Amino acid sequence: MNNLRNAKIIVLAGCAVMWVFIILGLITNLEIFAEIGVGVAIGTGLVWFLRWRCPHCGKFIRKAATDVCPACGKELDWKLFKK
Repeated sequence: MNNLRNAKIIVLAGCAVMWVFIILGLITNLEIFAEIGVGVAIGTGLVWFLRWRCPHCGKFIRKAATDVCPACGKELDWKLFKK
């Protein structure tokens, strides 16, 4: 599996888990849930920053909406699953 696809799966899952914990914290008034949500957000941000890179040249990709790497111009594979 492509590293870019792995990063996308991890970031999307991390965002979902983060929101679940933050909402749990708001509903239950337990700060621990909100703190866990913030921790997951920080971890997800680190994964995004460290792994959201072009598989060809290794440069950081700022947007997921692009089909080509802005640095090297090669095509990026953003699909989560192979056809």
